[in-house]
Amino acid sequence: MADPTPDIVLDDLTGWARTRPASPLGDADAAQMLLSLLRDHLGVDNLSGLKPGDLDELLLHVYPRAVTALRPDDVADVIPTVRELLVFLGDTGRVPAKRVKQLDRAVDRIEPRFVDAMMDPDRWGPARAITQAMAADGVDLSDEDAVLGWVERHNATGPGFPYGDPDVELDDGEETFDDEVIDLKEAFDLPDRLPPLRLPTEAELAELAPGRSIGRSGWRCGLASAAG
Repeated sequence: MADPTPDIVLDDLTGWARTRPASPLGDADAAQMLLSLLRDHLGVDNLSGLKPGDLDELLLHVYPRAVTALRPDDVADVIPTVRELLVFLGDTGRVPAKRVKQLDRAVDRIEPRFVDAMMDPDRWGPARAITQAMAADGVDLSDEDAVLGWVERHNATGPGFPYGDPDVELDDGEETFDDEVIDLKEAFDLPDRLPPLRLPTEAELAELAPGRSIGRSGWRCGLASAAG
């Protein structure tokens, strides 16, 4: 039987986390992302079948390709969340204890390589590469008009095009190409939505909101909020 959807597993994780005597290590958003990527990109819809190789593929290939992280700190909670998830899988009997140990050893092997893999442009998918380029140009990724404006400007700058108007002349007097503009979405076979983006940490948000009290929600509060 297939495991429940990521949202339902996350709900189970919420209840389990509330019973934990120690402070949880993980993050609710990271947990939901990991569960969704396992299902949607690796076809792992039954966590009882999770294997060490799945974690290698997930953390060193799928996550860097599919999830935008502007800074290494943006993914600091991913490995701790994986470890907490493995404890959950063992405690609830979804995965046998022997395999949990094998999965833990896989995480030990992956952890020193994870951040470098995340920040390696050679591992990024087209959608993430474009999102990273937008961020490097200072585009507010939460502003749809700013994103569309960036794409329109780059659609108008194919080979030989100056930045902006494709009908102006180059500095040397040579006419620019008058071909149809390049559609980045079609050229790179991009989805309708940009890839997921890791949000700033609570400490960073607190600095941006002087006078407001933003406490550390931790795993329990984060999971409870995600579960509604």
